[in-house]
Amino acid sequence: MKKLLLLFMSSASLFAGSVTLFNDSPFKLRAAILSATGVNLGEVVLSPQHRVVWSDNQTSSMVGYSDTPYSVIWYCLEGKEYGIWTNVSVGSFVTASGSGGLRICPVPKNQNQGSFQPQN
Repeated sequence: MKKLLLLFMSSASLFAGSVTLFNDSPFKLRAAILSATGVNLGEVVLSPQHRVVWSDNQTSSMVGYSDTPYSVIWYCLEGKEYGIWTNVSVGSFVTASGSGGLRICPVPKNQNQGSFQPQN
């Protein structure tokens, strides 16, 4: 029974791909994982210095086409693109700072900025 369970678990992993996402930026970012055909497979929000292993548990490989290579697009929380990775293979380690692009997020303006008045 144990061998059958191990066989099932190992064959199920053939149909799922995973990518480790690491936000090594100073910004809270959203990572969108896209298939080779541009279909959004999932999104994850990561705080600075956090990582997550994203997994595609869909069985699209069984119907005759592949979701890989993936693309990972990092976004600032207000929607601006931070950076992009293309040709990401299964098992890759993807960092925000290693992506191509501007790699900067707008800093929200402080509501009190410009209205500082010195106290006497």
